[in-house]
Amino acid sequence: MSFKSLRSTFALLSILCLFSNVSVAQESLEDVIERVERSVIRIEVDGNEGPSLGSGFVVDNRGTIVTNCHVLAGAKRAMAFFPNGKQAEIVGTLLIDETRDIVVAKINTTEAPPIAIAANLPRKGERVVALGAPLGLAFSATNGIVSAIRSATEMRSDVNRNDIDGTWIQVDAPLSPGNSGGPLINSAGQLVGMSTLASGGGRAQNLNFGISVTDVRNAIKFANGVVPVPLASGVGKIRMEEEGSPKKPESGGGGGRGLIRQEISQEALNKFVNIGVRDYDKLLSGMRGEKTRLSSELGQMKNGKSFIPPSLADSDTAVVKAKVPGSKTPVWFFDSEETKRTTIERQQQRIKKANELTGSLKGKDDQKSVVELLMNFGPPLDPKKNNTIGFARDIIIIHSFNQHDVLVAWDENPYLYYAESTAGLHPGELLSAPVLVAGTENVEIGKRSMTASVTVLQQVTEENIRQAVQARLGFRTWRSGQHTVEAKLVSIDDDKVVLKKRDGSTIEVPRSKINPEDIAGLD
Repeated sequence: MSFKSLRSTFALLSILCLFSNVSVAQESLEDVIERVERSVIRIEVDGNEGPSLGSGFVVDNRGTIVTNCHVLAGAKRAMAFFPNGKQAEIVGTLLIDETRDIVVAKINTTEAPPIAIAANLPRKGERVVALGAPLGLAFSATNGIVSAIRSATEMRSDVNRNDIDGTWIQVDAPLSPGNSGGPLINSAGQLVGMSTLASGGGRAQNLNFGISVTDVRNAIKFANGVVPVPLASGVGKIRMEEEGSPKKPESGGGGGRGLIRQEISQEALNKFVNIGVRDYDKLLSGMRGEKTRLSSELGQMKNGKSFIPPSLADSDTAVVKAKVPGSKTPVWFFDSEETKRTTIERQQQRIKKANELTGSLKGKDDQKSVVELLMNFGPPLDPKKNNTIGFARDIIIIHSFNQHDVLVAWDENPYLYYAESTAGLHPGELLSAPVLVAGTENVEIGKRSMTASVTVLQQVTEENIRQAVQARLGFRTWRSGQHTVEAKLVSIDDDKVVLKKRDGSTIEVPRSKINPEDIAGLD
């Protein structure tokens, strides 16, 4: 190689190194904080128990924000303040999840950019910055690392948080009251969690927790397209401690002690799913007909009355659907024009969702399609069969007793309903969902507070259904004595179970040889 060629090579290498250095240059921590802070808000709450402070952040260009549930708990009114001095009113909530301490809410206007959201959980040891308003000191930043990723099981047993779900980020970044609801960001300025629980001093030093980006991302997804619920009608009814731990209910539907969540048996879940798979086409046809019913009902609602006759009214009744002599169709009564408007908006959302759903389902062999169908139009409920699951259409909320217990009307009869959370539910709201028939309890009903024994319906979650559908349609471990096999169910009868292995081959196993728990409710 000539000297001229060698000099050209060195020059080319120098240029490549220069561009390489430019490409790997990282934004400074100071610049990251300055950039992300524009998405952070300081929240001032006018609550049932006085004023309080918290933090939050903007997640889209439509005025959607996220904060902790305990920040807005008991709120009659709340305002969001931005670093540039502008402010906006928090007009309502789109989603409330007490067990993960997440609220997705709406503000009336925003010019702030949405925060960037990380695609994955952070790693242990990764640098993290907490942004928020500790002790009301707005737009503060504290620095630390991710100490651990904790499951809900660990939080319940090791941190003594019994009413917690989700995945939690343990950090040593200092957190104080007022940081709650603020973002935890990585060195790239992406959201990895939301500040929620602080150690509070004592023996614990910088032992703090934030709900994970996974849970926040899911909450934002579920809140998309939801009609906002006014603060006073939803989150304003909640009472929570500053640390984010829900207080225990002082009274409830069940004789003043509150309902106890029943364990849902695998057999009950399997039977519900099995009928759903077997009758998939029939249910899908029924759901298509449901769109017609909902549209007809929407017309009835629009023609409804913005008052409730004394003969139909109860102290907590907000919506009444009644048969009136001389009318072929039911008449809807609402306690106010606002309730009527909100009910109509929700009905329009139900119709939109039904239209989207019927066009997206792919068939009974597709697990996601089966889950969505069962969550929106499953095999019908028989309330006389205890410990069974069925789909209840148009459950009408009457009032909630505490964070789980709700008095409802279904098919013109009263029931107690155990919800994962009563936050955001308000009188007159219509629910359609798969439920477990979970025994009976005594409850006071009506104007005269008469005590009656009513059936308890318990909410069945999408995760419950998803796991059962996976067991029915997907590959899983089947046990036969000391032997196991990864396979999916092909068929089952009184004599044998036919399984399909991952390599495509099928095997027949005598039913008597299969672990009974693996096939409970599948036939």
